[in-house]
Parts: sequence; structure tokens; C-alpha cells
Amino acid sequence: MSGSEVCYICGKSGGELKKCPYCNRYFCEQHYTEHCLWEERHKILTEYSDSGALGVWRRRRKTQST
Repeated sequence: MSGSEVCYICGKSGGELKKCPYCNRYFCEQHYTEHCLWEERHKILTEYSDSGALGVWRRRRKTQST
């Protein structure tokens, strides 16, 4: 940490900032846990999207509704 980092959510600088392993942004202790829990809950969407399956699902959904 170079010392110029601030919490991505509240802008707090100094103290013990932690770097998120998912998005590489820095968060204060108050927001780090909450953010990582959100990232973990939505991790499956990223993996699904990266696999190309999300595009297939959208195309199927669109053709079924027309």
C-alpha cells in the first residue's frame, strides 16, 4: 500500500485499509467485510458471464418471449 489509497465507499484514508481480492479496490475495516460478502454472493454471475453462458441464456429468453 503506497499510502495514497482511500476507502472506495466512504473515502476514509489512513488507518488499516484492505485490498479486495476480487476488484483490487481498497476498503476501510467497516466496509471491507460487507463488500467482500457482496462480491462472494455475485461471484457466480461473473463466472457464468465469463463462460459465455449468460449470452446464450439471454438469447434463449428473448426467443421464448417473442
